[in-house]
Amino acid sequence: MKIFEIAKFFGFSSKNEDLDKFLSAHDISERPIFTESPIELITRKEQGLSLWFETDDYYKETYGPLHKEGGMILTTVQVYSEYHGSKFSRYLGTLPFGLQFESTLEEAITILGQPRNSHRSGPLNQMYSWSNFQGYQVSLSFLPEGKKIALLSLSPKEIYGNN
Repeated sequence: MKIFEIAKFFGFSSKNEDLDKFLSAHDISERPIFTESPIELITRKEQGLSLWFETDDYYKETYGPLHKEGGMILTTVQVYSEYHGSKFSRYLGTLPFGLQFESTLEEAITILGQPRNSHRSGPLNQMYSWSNFQGYQVSLSFLPEGKKIALLSLSPKEIYGNN
């Protein structure tokens, strides 16, 4: 499953027929349904990825208009490296924008520009975010001292993003 293949479904409901076909073609049978939690995940640890679905109200407030109302809305794809320290396998697909899991923070800044913000991610890692790079919000979790990417998160750009 390629990141930009998934990203073309940002803003689509888990009930959308095309998204349903895409997920089924990748052997994913579960479909997020709103119950008590405003966030539902489809996680494939063996493939090193998670798909985040959030409520339609959240999507509209954060990212703008939906492609179609109803159900939980695909908002984010996260891919993991073996450096993440979780039970995820390394995502074997290509990372976007010329990034690699072995990229350093300095290399990411050369590609993406200065991050909008950063914060601690787990006990050791640092997360950096870019709010509008080629129409996407990009977040990268780096190992200490900016060495190697542990996690990449891609979402649509936020309505109020400024970087």
